[in-house]
Parts: sequence; structure tokens; C-alpha cells
Amino acid sequence: MPLLENTLFTVSGFLLAVVWDLAKDRYRFRRELKENDNINVSGEDWVAAWQTSVDGKEVINTEQLVLKQKGGLIKMHNKAASPENPKAGFKWAGQLQFYQGRDLMGHYFAEKSENNTAKGMLYFHYNSARKEFLGRWVGCSYDGPLMSGFGVITKKKDKALALLQEALRDHPEKVPIIPYTVQ
Repeated sequence: MPLLENTLFTVSGFLLAVVWDLAKDRYRFRRELKENDNINVSGEDWVAAWQTSVDGKEVINTEQLVLKQKGGLIKMHNKAASPENPKAGFKWAGQLQFYQGRDLMGHYFAEKSENNTAKGMLYFHYNSARKEFLGRWVGCSYDGPLMSGFGVITKKKDKALALLQEALRDHPEKVPIIPYTVQ
């Protein structure tokens, strides 16, 4: 009988630990969502400036963005392909998750109608006082399967371009476009 009692105590302890971990994670997630509910970035008036490349040459793209936020989740898409990049521009959609009301992580992918394989990951830092996102994209694009560059999202095109140029100037050795070619 002691073996059965020990087994029951072990199983009960394990189940209690699992339930406790689930409850703790749920509480943390709810608290984070509540904190992020105080931030509202939804709107159709956002502008993005991106560092990318076409045929091995750096290109700075701009796009009009639509952001829709629900709690800590943000869905975004561009209204049209970048006018500066007619050769490699495309319509895309993405989804990001807010963390602590300032950091966002997520993904993007070309819309199916684009017949394009571009996709990747996004990381942004959000400055709520200035309503500015500064971050990076890493993914597959026109020039190859492993590319990377800066991205800025603001309410005004000239501000987005200025912040992107500032980031490129301040971090040239840290954030180059990284082409990857298979030999």
C-alpha cells in the first residue's frame, strides 16, 4: 500500500504543479494584455520606410500601412507595393505581438495574389511618446533567402525616412543588408 500512496502523492504533486504553472501563465498573459490595452496604434495613417535591396543595390522603400490592434496583437498590411521599388515591391500582411507595451515581435508574408515567396520575421521597439516604431526585418526577399534590414514606422513619411537614415548612419557596421548566396 505505501507504494500506491507514494505514486498517488507523486501524480497529485505533478498535476498540482502543472495547474499552478498554467494559472500563473494565464495571469501573466492577462496582465500583459491589460497593460497593452492602454496603447492604441490602430489606424490607416501609418507610413513605413524599409532598408532593402534589388539586384544587390540598397533601396529605401516607403509604404502606407494599416494597423489594427486588439489587446497586445497587431495586424498590419501595406495599402500598395512601394513606389520606389517597382521591380521587387509587393503587397504583404503581418502580425505582431506587443510585449511590455514597447517591444513587438512577429512575422510578415507576401499576399497570395502576389505570387511571391517573400516572408520573414519582424522586431520593433515602440516609442509611445513619439508614436514611432524602429526595428528590423529578417527574411526572404527579392535578392535572396536570407536578407535583413532596418524598418521604421511613423505617422509621416518624411519622419520615417529621416529616422531610417539616422539609424543607418548610427549603425552602419551593425545592420547591413545581409545577402546569403548558396555556393
